[in-house]
Amino acid sequence: MTIVAGFRVQQGVLLCADTMYTGAMKIQQQKIFPVTFSDSAHPEHLVFALAGSEAYGKMAIDDCTEALRSLGPDGRTLKNVKMAPRSAIKAIHDGYIYSRPEYERPALEFGFVIGAWLPKGGGAKLFSTSGSAVNIQTDYSCLGTGDYLGHYLIRPVFTQMLNMNAVVLLATQVLAAAKGYDASCGGVSTFCIITDGGELRPLYDYFFFQVEGFVSQYDQQTRSLLFQIADAGVTDENFNRTLGMFVESVKHLRESWKRNADIFERGVRISEGSRVD
Repeated sequence: MTIVAGFRVQQGVLLCADTMYTGAMKIQQQKIFPVTFSDSAHPEHLVFALAGSEAYGKMAIDDCTEALRSLGPDGRTLKNVKMAPRSAIKAIHDGYIYSRPEYERPALEFGFVIGAWLPKGGGAKLFSTSGSAVNIQTDYSCLGTGDYLGHYLIRPVFTQMLNMNAVVLLATQVLAAAKGYDASCGGVSTFCIITDGGELRPLYDYFFFQVEGFVSQYDQQTRSLLFQIADAGVTDENFNRTLGMFVESVKHLRESWKRNADIFERGVRISEGSRVD
């Protein structure tokens, strides 16, 4: 019913999701849920990106939050932040999902990609769930019915050396593809960053619709050029003419992007000098 993804890079963690829930009807609702613990000198953050059942997923978020809150600031170590959600999520699965007939379970299941800022757990971290398992991810994670497109687009190009602007662009491309091709994905794209300095930053001002348009233009141009490259019947003269047009169109796209950089990248820029813990 969705696509959610998370990325761990030098400057922090990015979470993203579409907003369409499907069932008896299609509705748009938030799938990214930030939680902040303010019981320590430096606020600690968790951000849950939900794939699957809204009802049971939100129940699990509430139970995970209470379990982690009860640990207190000194108890929210990396080990405990993995263990406490495992118990909470397992209780939901055992009590409400695995107890149901097998044919009902797919509609009730849920999963999370979780970003976190944990002063006692090494700083910015990325986790993902599978059933009641909670595992740390050192690069990226993708869940939901559109995850096949996510993995297809992310694996060839993703590296932790990408800066946050580049990762937000990659995430935009992934969400746009899933919304365009997977029947269960849609709505607006949402993004949230946890910086390596512990700042929680939802990207409310990110103009993803316009960025999706730029990505679509580039994809169309590169695919058209590919057909020219592969066609032995195209003369070198015609190919060089097409290649020249491609270069000019990409330059125009680049200039358009530069003119709108402040709009597209508003709220995305992260200060230099961040590190991976």
